[in-house]
Amino acid sequence: NLTFGLAWIREIDKKYNVTNATGAKFGRGLETCIPAVFMQDPVILSDTIHAATVLEPVRPEQSAVDTYIEELEPAALENLFSGVTEALKKQNITRQRVETFETVVMGAVKKKTTKTATKKS
Repeated sequence: NLTFGLAWIREIDKKYNVTNATGAKFGRGLETCIPAVFMQDPVILSDTIHAATVLEPVRPEQSAVDTYIEELEPAALENLFSGVTEALKKQNITRQRVETFETVVMGAVKKKTTKTATKKS
């Protein structure tokens, strides 16, 4: 079972964070994972899945998640990316960030595509 709640955010923030000049750490897990999952980055997908097992009594090793992803056929890998994206959209704690990212990125892609099509005409 993959859980994308607060425990997941805390876990992914351990891996993706920034430290300011005074040494304070700030989690950047959502800001890292959401765009990377949309862009189908397999390393971030593995990290995202592994972090989502944080509440499991018996957790897989990161290397086991890596191996699982590496052995997927291309269509199955695409389905896994889609499934994680959909799971993030369904969680109350992540839904708004995913929708905002999707709107901004898809809007930018649509504008660029429209401009490119207009230039070709």
